[in-house]
Amino acid sequence: MKNFFSVMAFLLICLSLTAGGHADENDMCATFDNNTYTLEIPCFIYGEKYSLKLEMTDPLNLQFKLTEMIPVSDGNETSETTSTTTIALNKVSTYLTGLFDESAAEISAFDPVSRQLFVVNANSGRIDVLSVGEGLTAATEIDLAPYGAGANSVAFHEGVLAVAVEANPKQNRGKVVFFDASGTYLNSVDVGALPDMVTFTKDGKYVLVANEGEPNGDYSMDPEGSVGVIDISGGVNSATVKIASFTAFNDDVAQLKAQGLNIYGPGSTLAQDMEPEYIAVSSDSTKAWVTCQENNAIAEVDIATATIVAIYPLGFKDHSIPGNGMDVSNKDNGIHIATWPVMGMYQPDSIAAYSVNGQTYLVTANEGDSRDYDAFSEEARVKDITLDPTAFPTAATLQLDENMGRLKITKTLGDVDGDGDYDQLYSYGTRSFSIWKATASGMQLVFDSGDQFEQKIAALMPEVFNASNDSNESDDRSDDKGPEPEGVTVGDINGRIYAFIGLERVGGIMVYDITNPESPQFVSYESNRIVTGDPEAGTAGDLGPEGILFIPADESTTGLPQLMVTNEVSGSTTMYQITPQQQQQQTTFAVLSDPHYYDNDLGVEGSAFEEYLAQDRKLIRESEAITAAAVEALLKDDSLSFVIVSGDLTKDGELSSHQEFASYMKRLEAGGIEVFVVPGNHDINNPHAHAYVGDDAVPTDWVSPEEFLDIYGDFGFKQALYRDSNSLSYLVEPVEGLYLLALDSCDYTDNFVEAYPATHGQFSEETLVWIEQMLNMATSEGKQVVAAMHHGLLEHFTGQSIANPGSEYVIDDYKAISQRLADAGLTMVFTGHYHAQDMVIGADGRLLDVETGSLATYPSPYRMVTIDTDNSVRIESRYITEIDYELEGKNFTDYSRTYLYGGLVNLAQTMLTAPSDMGGYGLDAGMASVVSPQIASAYMAHYTGNELLDSATSVTLTSYLGSEDPINQLLGQVLGSLWTDLPPSDTTLKTDLP
Repeated sequence: MKNFFSVMAFLLICLSLTAGGHADENDMCATFDNNTYTLEIPCFIYGEKYSLKLEMTDPLNLQFKLTEMIPVSDGNETSETTSTTTIALNKVSTYLTGLFDESAAEISAFDPVSRQLFVVNANSGRIDVLSVGEGLTAATEIDLAPYGAGANSVAFHEGVLAVAVEANPKQNRGKVVFFDASGTYLNSVDVGALPDMVTFTKDGKYVLVANEGEPNGDYSMDPEGSVGVIDISGGVNSATVKIASFTAFNDDVAQLKAQGLNIYGPGSTLAQDMEPEYIAVSSDSTKAWVTCQENNAIAEVDIATATIVAIYPLGFKDHSIPGNGMDVSNKDNGIHIATWPVMGMYQPDSIAAYSVNGQTYLVTANEGDSRDYDAFSEEARVKDITLDPTAFPTAATLQLDENMGRLKITKTLGDVDGDGDYDQLYSYGTRSFSIWKATASGMQLVFDSGDQFEQKIAALMPEVFNASNDSNESDDRSDDKGPEPEGVTVGDINGRIYAFIGLERVGGIMVYDITNPESPQFVSYESNRIVTGDPEAGTAGDLGPEGILFIPADESTTGLPQLMVTNEVSGSTTMYQITPQQQQQQTTFAVLSDPHYYDNDLGVEGSAFEEYLAQDRKLIRESEAITAAAVEALLKDDSLSFVIVSGDLTKDGELSSHQEFASYMKRLEAGGIEVFVVPGNHDINNPHAHAYVGDDAVPTDWVSPEEFLDIYGDFGFKQALYRDSNSLSYLVEPVEGLYLLALDSCDYTDNFVEAYPATHGQFSEETLVWIEQMLNMATSEGKQVVAAMHHGLLEHFTGQSIANPGSEYVIDDYKAISQRLADAGLTMVFTGHYHAQDMVIGADGRLLDVETGSLATYPSPYRMVTIDTDNSVRIESRYITEIDYELEGKNFTDYSRTYLYGGLVNLAQTMLTAPSDMGGYGLDAGMASVVSPQIASAYMAHYTGNELLDSATSVTLTSYLGSEDPINQLLGQVLGSLWTDLPPSDTTLKTDLP
């Protein structure tokens, strides 16, 4: 253990110094599990905040590895996508009432004919009518003052608007009021107390209304909850009403309570205690299911007879089971999602229905709710009750504020034996959505999202994790009901069913593919909340989503599905356009990079050629044989659709080298495999294009951009759907539904002025705009996109962008550009240039940069990439292990490893002894001969994607970093950067393509 913590302290120092930032040892978290030490360290790396997870795999030999490095974002608006995404939500417009926390935008309904959205504005006692065009604009309003105290819900069907209006007091019978699309009054009917939700049946013959029947504050009035069934089959003007009552179940209280029904209002009958909240209707318009939130139940209604035929208690969710965890304290100084000994009452608010193979499934948003009135309150905090010592042997610990003490629970359940203490605990809601199978015998739970909502928010918007909807204080609602999923709707998009769940407190919409009700897949989290804004000033975006309305493509104003989200706290209504993403067949492609092909007829003998090799690490003589072996391997793979070559096709842009390399690519195309190339910095306008004759390096023919196009026209440029007029970038569709964005990141305009091929990469503003246009087009067309370019779009080791060497291998201004392209929708890019086998995630976790090592450098890797039908991506590394070339009796792997190591030692020796004004370190030759092998080993590890630090190197790093000599400290920082691998793994990865 002593060695463990001393090495961890070293790591903290090393990472902090390497980062040029700081880490707080007081925030470190060390754990020991399954014989593995793990240390979590929050730190800043070049001004960016990360959470590092380090795993010590062998404490005795001081071996460890960095297993996770998670960027901690301070971004504002969030739209994160993972898993099996097949749709994308794009915000189109937001209509603002300018009223904060006044319930000015609650529920909406849409008329596809007049293209109007009807929005409940409870604050003003009216319906705001918005015109839906390219955006949302105010059209008119409908005054509800003549009909009651205010609206709670609206629905629209074939020219008729139905509005649920409560009375004053709300314990009296309310109304459903009918208008036409222009707002002209048609009719009204009396219904039950507090009509809370109104909907039409699918066939338009009935209007159903959930009459919640809440009591008044002193419980002197507790009206019955009920469901109103309004028959409009003969027209609205002849509407008739029947009330479906719960009175038939008054004598079944004991039986239903034993099954988990919550009936506890003081002095109330079952019918009075039931509080219908929301309604879902069957596809054949014969049945309805009604959530009774406070009662933790769903009631089934026969529509034709206006009869409640059954009450189905929903039971409880066990939060002590892994996967069902939650953060239960707003006093624990952070996000702590864990399992706890408490049962959650589902208590759904909204409900939606859909069918699969004739079977109805119900989707519920399990918000939770309590009764907290002047005369009666069921709420208590765990710290304020007495826990049974047998059931809770660690009660004193559990009841601390930082543990479960702050959690609100109900006092109406849990005292199983009636002795005055609590044997079980029951909290409000389950912080999830569920899917239930509606059967003759009741509700069968087939899926619950567990702790996914809190986990997603913790990862994607930690700044407002479990925040309330009227402030940006993180963790504020953990002791209540967390994110509070309230609204839910479902939509059919190209034959797949999606659920959209609104989170009332933290805001935003969770999107799931629920086509398979037993195995829903997370699609995305969409939030228009701005975490740096001021809610009261109206600058915090959408707050408190209350209603969610799905508009199918055949009814929308754009021909694409739309989603309308009404937000009661911010008083805003936001319109999203839903873009279907095309389903793809499994696609496999290969990525080669930096083959540095050289035409050996240009000379491979003599002192000039040997002098060149002495300062390089590439297998130039062997490049043709390596390329031939790679082509042969690819032709044997029947699954391969196409090949990407990400630059530096040739040693130094020699015309004959290009021509020969193109001939090998033609072999692939002759074998049915398309090839797409992008240029590298060695390929065009290269003044180092030489032939080697004895002691002389003789200039030879090189290629211009126009000649490059002529040679490689068949490898992407002629197939291009679009080309950039300012570079050699282009867009192709190698397989249906997948775009490849081939990007020219090189600057070869001044190579002959400088007499050197520019190493750095750049995009002009014109090219960046073109790239954004291509990405936006792909999104609108529902295409997936992968990109390829020569330079890195992200840093591949800490400080690469400011290191020497290293900085010129990342594109200029990489932070801004990677963010910009990620904002436009780019999620995966394949790069090269640095000759390393490395993968890294950046742009707030939205962009994966897959760097492929040089084919002409040990271990001669290439990538195999498979995009499966569920949009998951598998990236594998393969290697050239045999070539047809005389290798001094060695196998190719050993030969190339030795060659690379020797070349790196030579390069390091040159760099270390060069004076500082020439980019070196100015070391004497003796010191350089000691350090050079250490640098070579670090680069070898980075090139191969295997940065596992051994004990000897650990000691060396400790020595350098502990030295008072600034040169030694700098060397320690350089080595530490290379040995500290950024996640994810470098050689093999399975992830999801948004």
